[in-house]
Amino acid sequence: MKQINETLFIFWLPTPFKIISNGYWTCAEIRGLFEGGEALIYHAETPEKAEAMITAIGDLMGSPLRDVIVRLDPDPLRQSDTHLIEKRLNEWTELCRSLTEKWTIVFDSNMPL
Repeated sequence: MKQINETLFIFWLPTPFKIISNGYWTCAEIRGLFEGGEALIYHAETPEKAEAMITAIGDLMGSPLRDVIVRLDPDPLRQSDTHLIEKRLNEWTELCRSLTEKWTIVFDSNMPL
């Protein structure tokens, strides 16, 4: 554990384990590294909330996030609406572009809740 200030702590967790569920995530999993080598794992409901949280953490860490991987279900509600899928992917792509030059989006239509 690393204490950043009076109210913010960073915890290093062991290797993640699989969580099983019958539901699907509408959020996205964001993983990345800060310039100092510190890792970030964060689940965000929207790109806007993700940007606010990542920016705040980056300010506290004193370095920007790099090497970003966003894992999401392109159609979490199983509506097969290509317009909604495209909109969702464009929003997350714009977030990645605003954060760093090195990013990847991973489509995972079997993300457990």
